[in-house]
Amino acid sequence: MQYLGTPRSPGFVETRIADALGTNALSGIGPLLIRAIRARLSHRDAERLSSGSEFDRRFGVSTSGRIPLSALNIDSENKAAGTRYEPTAPSVFSEMMAPLSQQMISRATFIDIGCGKGRVLLMAAQYGFPRIKGIEFAADLCIAARGNAEQYRRCSKNSARISIEQGDASTYDIPNEPCVLFLYNPFNESVMRSFVANVERSLSQQPRECYVIYYMPLWNKVWDASPVFSKLAGSHIWSAEWYSLYSCKLIVQSSGAT
Repeated sequence: MQYLGTPRSPGFVETRIADALGTNALSGIGPLLIRAIRARLSHRDAERLSSGSEFDRRFGVSTSGRIPLSALNIDSENKAAGTRYEPTAPSVFSEMMAPLSQQMISRATFIDIGCGKGRVLLMAAQYGFPRIKGIEFAADLCIAARGNAEQYRRCSKNSARISIEQGDASTYDIPNEPCVLFLYNPFNESVMRSFVANVERSLSQQPRECYVIYYMPLWNKVWDASPVFSKLAGSHIWSAEWYSLYSCKLIVQSSGAT
């Protein structure tokens, strides 16, 4: 599930400019620059849609397209925190996975917080994660993700254990094992704070390897302020693949993301 704005959302470019340069930045930027930046991001958005469609054709799954929140069956008090469903492009996922070594991947559980139709789960299987979990609060998206996971298994013969759970991420019980948490900006600031606190409690009780890949990190300030996490890598706010990678500080850090 993707939330809170994409390159095609009203005001998205202007918001990112203001975040990067200050709230008064737009008054000094001409309309030509705004249009140039918007055109660049729209072009990259079209490329991502194309690569996603090719992924679906390759495995016979259905993970593409955008679905408004109003069209989804959601029974959660946090429903208002979200917007539409939108998948992650394979090219973007590859860039975000680059800092993680195969050694680390082979011993970790991958968890997609707001997994939607499950594309990221399937891509995680391609990268070699042995255990993969998806958390999603929309019942119809859970059904779609389970169907896509089964189709992917049949087509790819991949042995990764993929499971999808319907539930609210803010109260999700993080498994007591090494893990990689993936978030495509899945909720607003309030719910993000609750989720980060939940993860911090889990790691404080049972210190272990934990990495967080946060795509379109509009609320990265919450992770930046965490006493449990430190930022390892990421791209700039101007990047069309804007993301941050965090690791748990409650483990020996000499191995980094390996």
